[in-house]
Amino acid sequence: MRRRKLLAGLAATAAAPLLGSGTAQADEALLGELLVTRLRDAMLGLGTAAAAPSSPEALATDFTRALADFDACRYASLAVRLPRLIRAGHALSTSGDDTEQHSLLAKGYLLATRMLVKMNEQQLGWMAADRARQLAQSAGDVLAVAESARQLAVLARKAGWHDQALSLALSAADHPDLRGTGRAGAAVRGLLVQSA
Repeated sequence: MRRRKLLAGLAATAAAPLLGSGTAQADEALLGELLVTRLRDAMLGLGTAAAAPSSPEALATDFTRALADFDACRYASLAVRLPRLIRAGHALSTSGDDTEQHSLLAKGYLLATRMLVKMNEQQLGWMAADRARQLAQSAGDVLAVAESARQLAVLARKAGWHDQALSLALSAADHPDLRGTGRAGAAVRGLLVQSA
């Protein structure tokens, strides 16, 4: 309960310059709608296209900033940065077949999935998690594939599909590629088992 109150307060505070004055609940609802709408449009390729970063390094920097916004509950900033990151990632990934770009875009979709799960937007969450899984597989990013499986398991559990959630998480935890990734792989395996 305290976490929800904190999130509501932080979201309202962060959104005040964007949304004007009003009650905290109204501001939080508007910010949530804005974030979901912008993510949906970016995932569907609708709306105005953002200028693509000049390099994969710039995309990586944008991802780091978006992750910091998510971790610090700066949702007003995330509502701008995360959809822009997804659009730019798609623009860069179509200009070449670079596995690093696909991996970064997969991580952007994983972040979007985490946010959509928080917002209880399951349909868009499924779409984002599936795209993350496909991009991570094409990039050969074992850790991102495992994290996408974990997010899919979370969504399956929220949908009431407990057996499927268990199967998704345990299958990903037992994948041989994940066992060869050292400490990071062991940490992800632990999260998968915990999620199961």
